Amino acid sequence: MAVDVKGLIQELVQEYGSGSESLLPILQRIQEEKGFIAKEDAWVVSEQLGIPLIEIYKTVTFYELLWIGKRADYEIRVCGSISCAVNGGNKIYEAIVTELDIDSSGLSRDGRFFVEKVSCLGRCDESPAMMINDKVYTGLTPEKAREIVRELKEK
Repeated sequence: MAVDVKGLIQELVQEYGSGSESLLPILQRIQEEKGFIAKEDAWVVSEQLGIPLIEIYKTVTFYELLWIGKRADYEIRVCGSISCAVNGGNKIYEAIVTELDIDSSGLSRDGRFFVEKVSCLGRCDESPAMMINDKVYTGLTPEKAREIVRELKEK
């Protein structure tokens, strides 16, 4: 079902206000509803909040969990924090990249998977960790990570 982003943004402006402090929660909600922020959505937010488009793009590109445009069916983020790295996070990342045949853009050949290393997922006590779309996986081994992505490949 398509999301009426213009209507959603109008509702969010009523809920959060139209000041610059409302930008981040509005962008987060759009991302929640659609799975991404379309270029057209950025224009509408800019118009509704009176914030220059460049500020919208700066905000979206600063935060790792926001992005412009649909990237893939499965967004895989592997934690790159020191805690995860010490506990084998780099091996998790390498196993996933190899299993999915990820190119330098982070995309699989079929475009279904996008993989990136992120600063921190906030699961240091359960490291290494990764997040696929909205689901977090912790206490990973390279084999466990490969099994998880193999199951997704079969869907």
